[in-house]
Amino acid sequence: QAIDTIVVTAQKRTENLSNVPMSISVIDSNAVNHLGLEQLRDISTRIPNVSITQSLESASTIMMRGVGAHSRNLGFDTRVGVYLDGVYLGQSPALNLDLIDLERIEVQRGPQGTLFGKNSIAGAINLISKKPTEDASASATINAYSNNGVELKSIVNIPINEIISARLTATKQNNTGYISNVWEVEHLPTSVNGIPLCNSLEQSNCLTVGPNSAPNTSKKLNGKNSHSYRTQVDIQASNKLKINLSFDGLQSDRATLIAEPITDTFGSTLDQYAPEPYEISFSTDSWERKHLTGRSITLNYDLENKYKIRSISAYRYTSHSFRNDTDASALDFLYVDHHSVFKQTTQEIQLISPSHNHFKYIAGIYYYYQDATSGGEALTRNAAWLLNMAPGDGVSKNSSVETESQAFFVNSTYDFNTQLRLGLGMRYSEETKDIVFNLNSSRSFGIATTPTGGYNDKGNYYNFSPALRLMYALNQSTHLYTSYTTGFKSGGFNLDYVTQAVYDNGIDFETETVVSTEIGIKATFFDNRIGINSSLFTANYDNYQVNQFFDLGFDPDSGLQATSIRITNAAKVDTDGLELEAWFKVSNRLSLTASLGLLDATFGDFPGGMSLQVEDLSQPSGFRKESVNAAGNKLRLAPEVNATFGIKYYVRSPIIAADILFHLNVTYTGDYFSSTDNESSRTITGNHPALIALDPGSEDVHYTIDFGHIDSITLLNGRIGLIADSSSWEAYLWGKNISNVNDFHNYGRDFFGTLSGTRTAPRSYGLELSYRY
Repeated sequence: QAIDTIVVTAQKRTENLSNVPMSISVIDSNAVNHLGLEQLRDISTRIPNVSITQSLESASTIMMRGVGAHSRNLGFDTRVGVYLDGVYLGQSPALNLDLIDLERIEVQRGPQGTLFGKNSIAGAINLISKKPTEDASASATINAYSNNGVELKSIVNIPINEIISARLTATKQNNTGYISNVWEVEHLPTSVNGIPLCNSLEQSNCLTVGPNSAPNTSKKLNGKNSHSYRTQVDIQASNKLKINLSFDGLQSDRATLIAEPITDTFGSTLDQYAPEPYEISFSTDSWERKHLTGRSITLNYDLENKYKIRSISAYRYTSHSFRNDTDASALDFLYVDHHSVFKQTTQEIQLISPSHNHFKYIAGIYYYYQDATSGGEALTRNAAWLLNMAPGDGVSKNSSVETESQAFFVNSTYDFNTQLRLGLGMRYSEETKDIVFNLNSSRSFGIATTPTGGYNDKGNYYNFSPALRLMYALNQSTHLYTSYTTGFKSGGFNLDYVTQAVYDNGIDFETETVVSTEIGIKATFFDNRIGINSSLFTANYDNYQVNQFFDLGFDPDSGLQATSIRITNAAKVDTDGLELEAWFKVSNRLSLTASLGLLDATFGDFPGGMSLQVEDLSQPSGFRKESVNAAGNKLRLAPEVNATFGIKYYVRSPIIAADILFHLNVTYTGDYFSSTDNESSRTITGNHPALIALDPGSEDVHYTIDFGHIDSITLLNGRIGLIADSSSWEAYLWGKNISNVNDFHNYGRDFFGTLSGTRTAPRSYGLELSYRY
């Protein structure tokens, strides 16, 4: 009935979790299967103070302890590094991998500058795959679920000879989605200022505000059509040298939706044609395509004196593109196309000292090179004349960033005796970014235009990140630790649809740094039947980088709510909190798990960080915007409380020679804000010229809607399974979001001022069958 010993490689050396002085959560392969975790974003249902967004792949945002970022913008990096077998995966479009054939997942919260460096200022996630073994085996899984969903998975392990073995894994998944586009011609207005409009798609030589052809309303959005694979080959070249070759890839093509509109295009009145949950009325089909490939060579060589040398060489390629109906309405104002390509090469060499010495260390050098390009266009369509523009007006942009980084790192521990251990670490990093940025605006939206040949610049960034850790063993089962860690996120450039004012002010931003302290306890009780990991932490960020849509108020020249897509440095951000994870193996049949995260993440100082809406009847909108200091405001997407509870119970069934498994998992997320402004409501006025032209009298509308504040959400997931005594087959009946919660878990606004929200995915359920031989 004892809890199994958990082994991790968090410090790039195989160790018992209880001996590692940092906050780490581990999800092993059994938990991945029993919890039904399919993609990286699913792990946040298990871990305190970690959340991962459920939106566009390019906007995958991993939040740890209240901080995170996504990197659709080439000049802006993530804050949480994701690694597959020691290889950094790259920017946001590359992160949301299928969780296939993993030995375990290690989630390290807090700055990881000493060990991982690149973009790990908030934490790191390590995906450790299962390696080829000497035994031949194979398995096949079919998972049929709601929304016509089907997932197929196969794993084959082949010992080719005494030296070489291989492991092949492949998955394919398809489902139809759950958001309906209910667009129809009747959603288009029939006149503007008394002038008749085209009332069908077949008419010509008349004014229209609709698309030239109807969107595909038979296809639902936010489904999935993907396949992925991973191939590994282990070669025992000699008794000293072991080689691992790895190849992986993913192809995804889906109709996607960033968010459901709450208002009309201009944020002036409520959306009237698709007011129900999981419905939209869009004039343009939205889609998203992603292609990932990776290959790596890992060499492990044992020296004569029991030292080891490890080399990890890798190349990764990511291609991502999407189209979005940016006006988010039945009218045909504007669509955006965006595409990006990332080519990344990394090399790491480690020297690992013997594990039995009092003084142990890992020293290494790290090289990173990325060649990234992106392009896009925002083009007006048939309804553009309502904004005094011609169809085809718009903005185009393309950018390239070459990033080169070198680092030297050392991580060491010294055992004074069997109770006291001191850890010291450091990492020195140098990074350069060379950019070329072209932005061309054809009299649209106040967007800047760069000079002929584009904007060229170069950033150079240097950082020294030290770390100090101390661990004390009260006894064999109770360990106390404290740590002082640092990290940095390099500066960069705002390579987005920036306004002329933002461009004139300069599009570069400064390096972000953090200092974090932590105290914690790792303990087991009652013959290892109960275990707890707990930590108290505080982190102070300087020059915290903020990427946000920023309201500038009504622009009478364009008739639009002026918007700035800004990246600025908040002077100070402070996060403090507590994390607790507990396990109780009540018997060999019953296990309980629980976690709790408490968080206070606020801006200490952020001059001009938020826009305040002030009533001003002299303005066409009835309001004006004022920039004020956001000091004291909560960070976005940072709930003060999150908790989970899980129960797993086995019942013996000798009749069918199997165990019956009952697994229930409850996740609670407290309330939080979706923007730096910390707003809870937004006033609707109807005061937009285009709206008034289509609907005279709409300017008299004046009321307030809920917007910006997310109420607490409780989700219930569960599985009932049969597991054969021989382990040759398993069968599961499962459900996610069993209570069918459909609340918003995020709010946002788009370029025109559309207010929108992203809902929790609806209830899903299915039957999964696995066979092994």
